[in-house]
Amino acid sequence: KTKIIEFGRFAEERRNKRGEGKPETFDFLGFTHYCSKSQNGKFRVKRTTSRKKFRAKLKYFAEWLYQNMHTEIGDLIK
Repeated sequence: KTKIIEFGRFAEERRNKRGEGKPETFDFLGFTHYCSKSQNGKFRVKRTTSRKKFRAKLKYFAEWLYQNMHTEIGDLIK
């Protein structure tokens, strides 16, 4: 799946001129990349954990908890 998105240093300015919202985001290697600014006000690409990966891990953890619900705490710590 290939899609060209407007992303980069001047994407926010161009989109504001056209009356559109914030620049688009994209997922890559388990992270969601988005445009932001540093504390100095300069352009910066920021990353956060991808929702898809996070939900998958939460689901896995919930299953593990359910399976180990009655295991004694001492055994879990080992």
